[in-house]
Amino acid sequence: MHNPATNKEWAAEELRLHYERWEWGGRLPSAALRHVQGGSNVLGLVRFDRDLAHTLDAAGPEVQRAVALLAARLACEEAGLADKLWVAQALTALTEGRPLPPPFDDADQMRNTLRSDFPIPKRSALMAWPPERPRYCPPDTGRHTVSVVLPNPTPPDLGEISQPHFALPAVIAAADPTPLTAALDAVWHAIATYGEHYPELLCEIWSACPEQATGSAPVSPPRPYDAVALFPQLAPLARTATRLHPRPGSPTPHDSSIGGPLLWPANEPWPHCDSPHVVDGINLPMAPADLRSERRIRAASHGRSLTPQERETLDRIRPPQTYPVGPAVATPYHGPIAMLPVAQLYARDVPGLPTPEGADLLQVLWCPFDHPIMPRTELFWRSAASVTDILDTPPDPPATQFDGYLPKPCLLNPEQITEYPDHLELSKELRRQIENWSPWEIAEEGSDYKSSPAGFYDNALSAAPGWKLGGWPRWGATDPQPRPCPECGTEMDALLTIASFERNGEDCPWFARREPDDQLPAGFDPMTPTAVQIGSGYDQQLYVCRAAPEHPHIELMH
Repeated sequence: MHNPATNKEWAAEELRLHYERWEWGGRLPSAALRHVQGGSNVLGLVRFDRDLAHTLDAAGPEVQRAVALLAARLACEEAGLADKLWVAQALTALTEGRPLPPPFDDADQMRNTLRSDFPIPKRSALMAWPPERPRYCPPDTGRHTVSVVLPNPTPPDLGEISQPHFALPAVIAAADPTPLTAALDAVWHAIATYGEHYPELLCEIWSACPEQATGSAPVSPPRPYDAVALFPQLAPLARTATRLHPRPGSPTPHDSSIGGPLLWPANEPWPHCDSPHVVDGINLPMAPADLRSERRIRAASHGRSLTPQERETLDRIRPPQTYPVGPAVATPYHGPIAMLPVAQLYARDVPGLPTPEGADLLQVLWCPFDHPIMPRTELFWRSAASVTDILDTPPDPPATQFDGYLPKPCLLNPEQITEYPDHLELSKELRRQIENWSPWEIAEEGSDYKSSPAGFYDNALSAAPGWKLGGWPRWGATDPQPRPCPECGTEMDALLTIASFERNGEDCPWFARREPDDQLPAGFDPMTPTAVQIGSGYDQQLYVCRAAPEHPHIELMH
């Protein structure tokens, strides 16, 4: 039943996450960044270099300690203090992992020492001021909401700062017991020390970050046109979607992931599928363990010839077949089949997750056989805090009907975007406007898209391809159709898109990729990071009731 109070709570949470995403430079912070936020200057650092803050978070404690030490040393050198004996001793203590010696064990004593140590280096710089960023504009809910724009603060008359006084706090910050806080705050104080010359410092800091950490998370390219500017009637139809941007990794049960281990209670039965399981007589089902072995061998042998042992293993996994496979193999599985993990999404990581009351975790599993044209899924909503004893070794099914029904383990890089409906879901009037030449001629004279403006709108402006939460569905295999809740009749919303591909074509205007070619894992295809394939390359869309997400969901192939 519709619950206005619950809807207001969801709306308030969506608005909070919307602002938090803007505050953190376009992406939500990790749990670790949220944890240190109250006791560090991390948001100040985000104003100067948003990617650096997130990169340091992902770099690990060793890199964080190294960056903290580098920032402290550079700040002292910039301020002319590195040759002072008492400062050099403190930097040595940081290098050796020892507590800071006096006077750095007491902030007042440290400042007094600076004042009394003549001559104090007379070094100064104009105050550092961060680059301008997009102003914050709350989303318009469309119902009696006043849209308030928070402007960027006006730069003050930037005065000079004493670099020695700004540098010493960087030394104290670098000794913080939490490596992430040490790195964030030491860099922040070093930026303040460098003042107007802070870009030079940031270049040095980035050089200390490992190559695998310097690539920022995938971000969707800007839309080629402003859809609402061209077609104002689209404005009230905008929806927020969260692109998941899966990337190969080693997720744990405590991570949001695709194909990773689940936070599954040890005392709760693992779900099985009791339906009939019939294969097509052409594609031989394979055991998940064999598929994983094959993938490991292919990745390890990337760029070289197979060893005899590897070739023998692959021949065992995929022996030569004659087709059709035959009736004895076409219907081999009659008992319950253990389901496979597809996705695990924590509300803390994935903004917009429509959790029922008391839940903060969604787990999606499926049977790796067609029922009848795609895998059958089950959804489980739970409170992560309630799981204290985790199931270590969940059962594997005896086989998967297709290779693409065993997702590769991937970590996620959630990114919120704005989407609009497929042109087939628009009113006839608005559809005619989109198919009209005039707006496209105004947007870009001579555009190649005039031959199919509706197709260009669908591919470039309406809804993103790939794995995502919420937003608008992309239609193709089927036309739009009513999606009422089977329990209460309420209209259902798109929950999760299980995608075969992260882009629709080589020149996809939505394709988000930040990794240089030489940093891609062996065998990794950014177009198909999860190795999932639905049918001939379609999407499997899960829908949930907007009034009660715990009601039975429905599935469609798009």
